[in-house]
Amino acid sequence: MSINFVNEVFVDLEDLGLHTQTVVLELQDNGQLVTSDDPPVVLGCLNATFIQETGLQSGNLVRFAVNDGGLTFVDGKLEKADLHYIGKVHRARAFADSYSKIVFQYMVRHSPLRIEHLFASIGSPSEQESNEVEMVG
Repeated sequence: MSINFVNEVFVDLEDLGLHTQTVVLELQDNGQLVTSDDPPVVLGCLNATFIQETGLQSGNLVRFAVNDGGLTFVDGKLEKADLHYIGKVHRARAFADSYSKIVFQYMVRHSPLRIEHLFASIGSPSEQESNEVEMVG
């Protein structure tokens, strides 16, 4: 029996649907797309032609959908993000998304925590006793 527990309060349900994650990034002078973190995390880059064609400017907040390629991690660090441009964000939005929000939302959608994982991490009482270390001194 497999049970998935997802608390809807923590899953960012965008208007594009439950399985389509969107991220908001800030466009920098050099075309880099960054998070709101300090220091910012670079998740991509737009070329000058695309920036000019879309009328984007440095400082604009831009929304992207995370495509089927998703986020690729190597040794716990983001290596690649498969993003699709949606458009500029409304001016009322003050900040780009944080790196932790982007990763959390991605992990909830693609690697949900299952109750079986919790039980497996606890282990049996005999396993817990054998792992105890006695300090003498």
